[in-house]
Amino acid sequence: MQTADKDLRQTPATIHSTFAVSLYAEKNFFRSAEALREQFEKQVLSSGGNRGLSAFVYAFRENSYQFLTSSADRIFTAGILEEFIESLKAWAANTLGVSHVSAPQVRGYIHGCSRAFLCDEVSFEWHYSFCLTKRLCHHKTARIKLLVESIEEEQNRNFSIDRIVTLQPELNDLVVHRAGNPYSIETGTKSMSPLEADILLDGYLW
Repeated sequence: MQTADKDLRQTPATIHSTFAVSLYAEKNFFRSAEALREQFEKQVLSSGGNRGLSAFVYAFRENSYQFLTSSADRIFTAGILEEFIESLKAWAANTLGVSHVSAPQVRGYIHGCSRAFLCDEVSFEWHYSFCLTKRLCHHKTARIKLLVESIEEEQNRNFSIDRIVTLQPELNDLVVHRAGNPYSIETGTKSMSPLEADILLDGYLW
């Protein structure tokens, strides 16, 4: 997990301890991440036998976002999807004290796709993004910019400091933050192929 914030360069544990109230970042989260990636690639390649039609649809909202999206059950087998959700449940119970996990949506950010700096309009407490991007030598992975909660200045209680943290998650990295925190996503790919897209599994915890 790469970060662009000078104070957060060491390890994901630094992020975890410094911003425990609003941001968690875990490397090597899911033991079957490679199998998830293989199933994703298999599904994308199978669209060639369906006149180029895939499980993805194009989501667009002017001045807000544009990306490819699909429900996870159209991409992955039931067994591995259940294993992923159970892993999230166990982590969420131990770390956040919550017990519910939404099934993920699969978001694909090809060239030209992005998400503006916005809050999610949901009632859930936490938002998760799991990275399924295969890092290629000719492009960087997506950049997630997140506004973490304000930190009061200890010597002056009359103002607070907002921090924007920039993350570049890689394959099998999990990012969890409070759903009320605004965030943006910028893709690093110059390709229109879903196989070279930034792929995030997106959902909520409560």
